[in-house]
Amino acid sequence: MKNIFYSLFVATLAISAASAQQPHVTNGKIDSASAAAGLQAAVQQAAGNGAGPVWVGYAVPITDSKPRNMCCFGSDELQLSGCCGSCRLEGEHSSYSSNTDSACAQDQPQTHALVLLRYSAGQLTRIRVFTPNCAVDASGTTIRWLTDARPRDSIAMLAAFADRTDDSLTRQIQDSAIFAIAIHADAAADEALSRFVAADRPEKI
Repeated sequence: MKNIFYSLFVATLAISAASAQQPHVTNGKIDSASAAAGLQAAVQQAAGNGAGPVWVGYAVPITDSKPRNMCCFGSDELQLSGCCGSCRLEGEHSSYSSNTDSACAQDQPQTHALVLLRYSAGQLTRIRVFTPNCAVDASGTTIRWLTDARPRDSIAMLAAFADRTDDSLTRQIQDSAIFAIAIHADAAADEALSRFVAADRPEKI
C-alpha cells in the first residue's frame, strides 16, 4: 500500500512539474486549459475544426544526462547567433536541431520537453518537440497550452499517430511521433517503441 501511495505521489509531482513548463513565446500568446480529464480529448477540443492553423502543446518529463537544446532556426539566425534565436512555428524554411553541444544548451540537463501539435481543419499536420530553452515565435497565433498532461496519455496518443495505417498522416508526422515518444521518461515509452521495431511491423513504420 505504501508503494502505491508513493508511486501516486511521484506521478503527481511529475505532472505538476510538467505543468510549470511552458514555451517562451513571442509574437503570439498562450491560452491554458487542463488535460487532467484526458489528454487526447483535451487536444481534440483545443484543436477544434476551424481552418487554423491551431497549435496545441503540453510538457512531458524527459531523462537526459547531458544539457540539450531542441529547437529550430533559419539560416540567417544560424549565421548571426550560432544557434536558434527564435523558432518560428509557421516558418517554411526553418531547420530542426537536437544536440548537446549547441551554444544554446544550458549548463544543466533539461527535465522536460515541450510537445507541440499543429492542426488545420481538425487534422494533425505537424508535430514539433522543443526543450524549454528554445524561444518560440508563435507567428501571430495563440498556442492552446494544456497543463496536467500525463506522460502515459501522451505516449498512447503519439503511438496512435505513428500507428495509423491510412494515408491521412505523412511519414514525417509518423517519424516525429516516434521521436516524441522516445524522449519520454516513462516505461510506457519503451513498450511503445518496441512495437515499432517488431519484425511484423508495416514497412512504412
